[in-house]
Amino acid sequence: MIFTVTANLRSLILVTSLGAALLALQAPGPGNASQQKIDVRCGAMWDGRTDQLQHDVGVTVEGGRVTAVGVNLPKRDSGAIDLTGQTCLPGLIDTHTHVFALRDAEIQQGAENESVAARTIRAITLARKALDYGFTSIRDLHNRGVDAADADLSRAIARGVLTGPRMQVATSGLSVSGAASGGLQACDGPDECRRAVRQAVARGANWIKVFADRGVRRLPEGIFDDRPTFTLEELQAIVDEAHRLDRRVAAHASGKTSVHTAVQAGVDSVEHGMYIAPDDLDAMRAKGMWYVPSLYLMTKAVFRSAEEEAQSQAGIDIIVETFRRALHEGVKIAFGSDAGAFDWNTTPAIQLPLMVKDGMTPAQALRSATVLAAELLQTHRDVGTIEPGKFADIIAVPGDPFTDMTLLQKVSFVMKGGVVYRSASPR
Repeated sequence: MIFTVTANLRSLILVTSLGAALLALQAPGPGNASQQKIDVRCGAMWDGRTDQLQHDVGVTVEGGRVTAVGVNLPKRDSGAIDLTGQTCLPGLIDTHTHVFALRDAEIQQGAENESVAARTIRAITLARKALDYGFTSIRDLHNRGVDAADADLSRAIARGVLTGPRMQVATSGLSVSGAASGGLQACDGPDECRRAVRQAVARGANWIKVFADRGVRRLPEGIFDDRPTFTLEELQAIVDEAHRLDRRVAAHASGKTSVHTAVQAGVDSVEHGMYIAPDDLDAMRAKGMWYVPSLYLMTKAVFRSAEEEAQSQAGIDIIVETFRRALHEGVKIAFGSDAGAFDWNTTPAIQLPLMVKDGMTPAQALRSATVLAAELLQTHRDVGTIEPGKFADIIAVPGDPFTDMTLLQKVSFVMKGGVVYRSASPR
């Protein structure tokens, strides 16, 4: 079933008993305040460009974009949005999410057999949740076989039909025969893989997602290795075709062998990378490849108890040590949580304190989830910092995130494109 959000969803809103719930998730209409002049008073601000907070900063927004930033705050009675007790930051960006994901309990309850429309309704609510958490942009990597519903959702948000973050999507991820479960599309041989890339692009994919391994294991020598899926020739064909069509490739690659093959093939981002060999880190840095570690998922969320986590400490140490080596070697690191693989009732921002604990400065962690994430998504001309000319994607937290990174889990204000979606401070 091909589900087109822009047509079918309107019908659902009008004629089904879910109409009222869906209507509440619709975005503000074209006449919203995004087109008028808005002043914002920030008690402190991190603009994404420096390592320090600025204090008592005013931001002017017109037509959905920032037009001025300065220390001359508008007066309290001027009608400005008053965030003087809070810290303003650029909207957060998560470069690895799954709003169509189904967790094990949902699969056991038969959710995978639900209609595409039902699963899209679920994804709409999760996209809105991501925005409420302060993530104004996401890259959603693999939709578990719901055809082009993720591309439809992305377009519906962009057109203002629905509320959610700016989305880049991958439609169905690619794997090989014998490993293509969970909605993955199988392709074998370079020609089939080229065809699969073309089909994904035709469905609306901004990115091509490849699953380069089929399982990971910890070896006695203190590394993770895995069973690769694609041959080097197949991955090279995928990368070449994607780049020819002006798309980029994200590779789920966990252990030594799959990461090495992905790096050789020239993918654009390595996702997870639980272990990356030193030579491959060197190659990633030299080629400008991105590393998107999922530290919270891999070192916390995957464990069902504290006892299980303690028993897995040796593996956790390998993941953390890989992250620290990548940071030390100057590999480009972007924030990606893999939200959806863990419950969306937890904000992806829970990963930021771990990135600091494992070696980043607060500014580096925040930059990975703003300006650097925007660079990975090639949207840095429009988002990632608070400065004139860029979209007014602004969030606020109640305190100083440089001294307490957990504050990013308590976002109190969200503006995307000059429209306020969450506010603890009425105008």
